[in-house]
Amino acid sequence: MVNEAWAFSTVNPSTHEYVEYLSKVLSNRSAAVEDVLARKLAEAKSRRPRVERTFKAGSEVFEVKAYLLGSDIDLRSPAGLQVPLRIAANPAILVDGEDAVLYVRVSTLGSHPIPDPRSRTFICVGRVPLRELKGRLRLSAKPALYPLVYVERVEDPRVLVGQRGRELYHVRAVMPYKPVAGASSFVLTFTSTLREGSDIPEHMEPVRFRDPINGGEAIIRDYRDTFPLSDSLMVLRPWFEDLGLGAPLIAPRDGPVVDPLGARAYPELMPVSSERKTGGNCSVRISSNEHLLIFHGVDAVFGAYHTYAALLSDDGELLAVTPEPISSSRPNDYFGARPATLFPCGAALVDGEVLLSAGKDDEVTLILAAPLEDILGRMKFIAP
Repeated sequence: MVNEAWAFSTVNPSTHEYVEYLSKVLSNRSAAVEDVLARKLAEAKSRRPRVERTFKAGSEVFEVKAYLLGSDIDLRSPAGLQVPLRIAANPAILVDGEDAVLYVRVSTLGSHPIPDPRSRTFICVGRVPLRELKGRLRLSAKPALYPLVYVERVEDPRVLVGQRGRELYHVRAVMPYKPVAGASSFVLTFTSTLREGSDIPEHMEPVRFRDPINGGEAIIRDYRDTFPLSDSLMVLRPWFEDLGLGAPLIAPRDGPVVDPLGARAYPELMPVSSERKTGGNCSVRISSNEHLLIFHGVDAVFGAYHTYAALLSDDGELLAVTPEPISSSRPNDYFGARPATLFPCGAALVDGEVLLSAGKDDEVTLILAAPLEDILGRMKFIAP
């Protein structure tokens, strides 16, 4: 159910109403929540991991099944205007019957290249029959979520099908001209529950946190790479610029509301000395009580991305981690504006095969496939 106090209608949005809404959301920043999460990350980083990760990858686990270019997406605005696109990256994938639903981060021909902070990306959605998910794709798409003011961009969709129905998550990065609540930039995660029979959200509201001081709900300044692991758990990735620290936590959730006091940080998911940060990518349920979490580490010197997998129980206990990357940044597949970047935003399990939908070099989409048993075979299990 939508919380009207925090929700914004994405149907025929008004810029004036959105400015008022965004100002209210950003003003509800909680330093108390940030302190709690920062302490949990610092404590986990101080502990020795039971599984040591390395950047050195063995053989590739995944192979490319399909790819999608921005120029191969036919997109029209709600008003019917043709919108030419330059990139199609960081997609979420949702299997719906015989179709793969793709939520894709795109930008227009005039947008600055990613990761320039002036890039203006948004999210479109289209369907491809699963039987046609191979080779070069063509996608007829509709806009799903897009910026409503100049100082923001919309990024990194994720989806979950659970007891609440189909939940769509996305990131809004905002750089206001003047500081708000003591911050000159925000990176927030928003969620929408999709109406039955529709792939387009009608409302959005921010993922928010119970404030340990006053018991109300609030946001924090930067929490991208945040998405549900299950109906009751959230993968949360805050970033603390002053500490140079960012890593995933597993936290209890009540819909879009997270309990920071119950969040757990694992040393095995923390950045090692050669990493700038780690972050969650996506997850998929692989059994009645187990979830496969895809996460990444970023090289502290050269910025290369490395993709790992972890196994978590239904109550959020970390069971296993791959010591080596399960996929390299695949330098021979494509040459884009941000080399050594492979960023999955979606995972699906189809007939024992894991499908990953990933952005390559922040320009194109790759659909990767690997047998689930091959991924699990790369894991080192953690003794209780």
